[in-house]
Amino acid sequence: MLQAETEVTAEKRSAGPLAEVTANLLIRLPTFADILFAKLVQRAGGWAVPCVVPRTDVDGRPWKDEDERLKAMGYRKSGGDEAAGLESTGEYVARVSGLMRVYFGVLKVPMGGPVPGMFRVPKYWIWFSRMLGERGLLETAVAPQIMYVGLEEFGLEAKHLWGQQWVKVLRLLHEGLSEGLGDGSVIGGQSAEGRAAKVRVELEIERIMGG
Repeated sequence: MLQAETEVTAEKRSAGPLAEVTANLLIRLPTFADILFAKLVQRAGGWAVPCVVPRTDVDGRPWKDEDERLKAMGYRKSGGDEAAGLESTGEYVARVSGLMRVYFGVLKVPMGGPVPGMFRVPKYWIWFSRMLGERGLLETAVAPQIMYVGLEEFGLEAKHLWGQQWVKVLRLLHEGLSEGLGDGSVIGGQSAEGRAAKVRVELEIERIMGG
């Protein structure tokens, strides 16, 4: 996890070797998959599923404050310093992107044995289907960046695997990018980071469609 957050953030090509090592561990260690996915959710929040982190905890009580909810969403201390405040949105996006790039990379690694549930190829389709239905996530600047990472890692392979059905998903996503979500809201929100990530998604869809 720490390697994904640091090395992949600095150089995305390092995700490939990390994904291969992870895949080998998944088929060799019986309990590794459950522990790994739990840690992924802990460090990436709802983006690993994906789902919106609710306003109340699992016991139904409201979060103590917004910082507590942000921690449930995967925000960490800036620079790993316990005395520091929570990381910025930019730091958060970069770190979660590294984690999710490795996760998407694991999905496409051929495994010579039974594949644990959360790391099977169909989870890629399910992830995008859920994302397209989570308006609360789509309106954030994080959403298009994570979708870009997912498309860059496995989007072309998904087209070869699922053909026209995957093309329909891409068209639905492209429609959301170009026409918005209704009521004036758009994928990625209005921030500069969200708009830039949205353009990257559009370009990646064009690459996949032409591949």
